[in-house]
Amino acid sequence: PIYCRFPLYLNTEEGRYRHGSLDIRCLTHDGPHGERMPWSDQLLATLAAIPERYVLYMQEDYFLDAPVDEVRLEECLAAVAGAGLGCVHLTPFGAHGGTRVAELPSLVDVPRISAYRVSMQAAIWDRHVLASYVRSDESAWETEILGTLRSWSRPVPIRAVSATASPVMSYIGTGIIRGRWRSEE
Repeated sequence: PIYCRFPLYLNTEEGRYRHGSLDIRCLTHDGPHGERMPWSDQLLATLAAIPERYVLYMQEDYFLDAPVDEVRLEECLAAVAGAGLGCVHLTPFGAHGGTRVAELPSLVDVPRISAYRVSMQAAIWDRHVLASYVRSDESAWETEILGTLRSWSRPVPIRAVSATASPVMSYIGTGIIRGRWRSEE
């Protein structure tokens, strides 16, 4: 059986998911009068419902194509918690880093003024920091752009896996393009 020592939360608009050996907690939230909530409102409600301070955030259409480097994942979690980081991006896809930093050899600093500092790619976030960059009634793409701009005025350190290092999690960047499942060639 598959095992995970961390609680697993599925932020879903509707429905439930059950797995034979994993305890997955489905979090659904309705808007006023049972309406579908905007993406950012759903995320904010889910972050508020999670008691853990740190979350590994992933979108639903990221399909792992290699085993997760569990040792490095644990090291990144320890770096976020121990060094007071706001986030560690687990791939070089979104945020682009600058100079090397001391927390881990494979991590680089993401400069305060840089594109995609707030990215919806796989990352370990302090959930309060992530929530502070998200606003009501935004799409994921708007949150990346506007959340990044919001982050520029805050001195919270953010790190990313260096472009020269292997990612902690390797996945197909998006499994859905324009509303259709992406098929691999």
